[in-house]
Amino acid sequence: MLRQDNDPDGARASFDAAQRISRRSGYLFDLAYASLGLACVAADLGDPRRAAELHGAAQAFLDRMGEPWPEPEARYRRDGLHKVATSLGQEQFQRAYAKRTVLSLDKALAQASGKPSTRADLPV
Repeated sequence: MLRQDNDPDGARASFDAAQRISRRSGYLFDLAYASLGLACVAADLGDPRRAAELHGAAQAFLDRMGEPWPEPEARYRRDGLHKVATSLGQEQFQRAYAKRTVLSLDKALAQASGKPSTRADLPV
């Protein structure tokens, strides 16, 4: 709601909090949602490379569960991916998107939050 109300800072804070809670609880589905939200906010704020990387992380979390994106998140993802790919160009987009899909879980979380990773790598 905060993102839709043009409050990107509030939305980012909410998605960051959701990501921290999900990390502690181990719910990958919620991690995927929070990362998707952060990707959309990054795109809104004009940071397409970060948005592409966060989209990659969100997909990696969801892939671990073997689940598809439900609506409306699938639509948010499609719209966000299109916006970012158009902004970066396909080649740069693919590189940035793929970067997160190969990171460890902790590194993906650390980069999503903008904080350095301090824990041992866990496979994504």
